[in-house]
Amino acid sequence: MVVSVHSAQPAASVMSITQLVEVVTANPYDHASRGMLADTVFYREAEYHPVGSPARSKFLLHWLTHGFPTPTLRAAYMQHLRALLHRRPRQARPGHVVLGLGTGRSGSTSLSHIMAGIPDSCATHENPPMIYWRPDPEQVAFHLERLALLRTHYAVVFDAAHWWLHAVDAVRARFPDARFIGLRRKLMSCVNSFVQIKGIGPGTCNHWLPPDSPLTAQTSWDPTYPSYNFLSPTKGQTEAGKRRLIETYLRDYNAQMQTLAAECPPGWLLLSTETLHHRGTQQRIFDHVGVSGEFTAARLNVGTVDDGDIGYKF
Repeated sequence: MVVSVHSAQPAASVMSITQLVEVVTANPYDHASRGMLADTVFYREAEYHPVGSPARSKFLLHWLTHGFPTPTLRAAYMQHLRALLHRRPRQARPGHVVLGLGTGRSGSTSLSHIMAGIPDSCATHENPPMIYWRPDPEQVAFHLERLALLRTHYAVVFDAAHWWLHAVDAVRARFPDARFIGLRRKLMSCVNSFVQIKGIGPGTCNHWLPPDSPLTAQTSWDPTYPSYNFLSPTKGQTEAGKRRLIETYLRDYNAQMQTLAAECPPGWLLLSTETLHHRGTQQRIFDHVGVSGEFTAARLNVGTVDDGDIGYKF
């Protein structure tokens, strides 16, 4: 039986799906259009993806990634998640909430893999929806509800993403015993990795230039990073300029993470990315969470972004 989400279907939009896609592609900051697109597709196609099925999981994850956590999508996701969790026993008491942070290109996928080795854990990487550098309340509220649901059925609930930085206070308010693991990679090594992935020159993506900057490829990830206006778009797309923007971001992010860790030392563990594959470092992670786990030598997403794809979403 297909269980439907009871919600009033919005009136037909004056824009077609093709037009909505064009708007969203042109302006990733247009939350209203992104949400409208996701809702429109959901109402048209949801019946073909039964609640509790793998197809439903992929369908919802896709539109939460490319859309916006509208009330419709949030209700549908939570309904589906409850259906999946119904197959698992409930915890005697809520599990641990643990979040991994880092600038990106800093080992977060490998950290997710390490956390997945903890018995009775749910470890994800950049599970949608994204949280913007200036978070929207809907994005944070979605994740808080998701974490609360998961911890009723898992001993450890983990997600790693650079976007958690500005949601730490909200997470601590909801889960006072939450644990945070911050990754810091050597500066120039991290800059080089970003440059390798993002590219150099006109037409490449540059999250750190102001929105609508010419010469850059707009992406849905842009709002999850800060932007800087101390360089012109032209200079920002040169190799020297892009490196300077990335370095500025890395320094800003790591400084903010250091401040957060200093405010609540028991809740934080700051690690060097370069030591993640060490047994001693992984034991520190398990001790920090208060659980046992298995050592893994995996180093994921080295020179790629493919390792953190659908296998680390739930």
